Amino acid sequence: MKSILFSTLIVLFLSSCNKDSESSPPIISLNGSNEVTVSLQGQYSEQGATASDQEDGDISSSIIISGAVNTQFADLYRIYYDVVDSDGNKAVQVIRNVKVRNDADYLDGFYDVNYLSNPTTGDGFRIDELKSSKTVNNKVYISGENTGFHISLNASAINVFKDNISIGTGNVVSSSNFILNYVFDQITYQDTYTKQ
Repeated sequence: MKSILFSTLIVLFLSSCNKDSESSPPIISLNGSNEVTVSLQGQYSEQGATASDQEDGDISSSIIISGAVNTQFADLYRIYYDVVDSDGNKAVQVIRNVKVRNDADYLDGFYDVNYLSNPTTGDGFRIDELKSSKTVNNKVYISGENTGFHISLNASAINVFKDNISIGTGNVVSSSNFILNYVFDQITYQDTYTKQ
């Protein structure tokens, strides 16, 4: 009688262990980083993921990927990865964050501007806000999109525009300092921007 009871307990224990292993959810692992940065108007390449399950083995082909990345608009996007094993167990969802960024967004912020205009003599000061375009890479608006003033960057070289007409040039001295030389309304300006 004792041996039958002991055998029954062993069978129940082993059966319980098997059920525990069968109920373990699969695990998803991302290929590549979970944080990706893409240049505005660039190309996003989905690197995918792998999934493994104790019972089913490699179930990577069953992964469902959802979400989308619009590289034509600067924003933060999320890609979701889900998978279910043959027992119906769901893996913990994995998320990849994809930041689409304007490569010139390091210039965003408020600046103290020291401007020199000729033939008017003497220096003047003002404060400008710079805001990078959400749709055109390396384009930065000066004091708001509605002013019509923007700069276009090519490495450290700057082109200055008013209402999409080129009016001058400039250069980036550092990530917090740059200089613009331009002609507007027949007046020559030199503006030195220093980030606050």
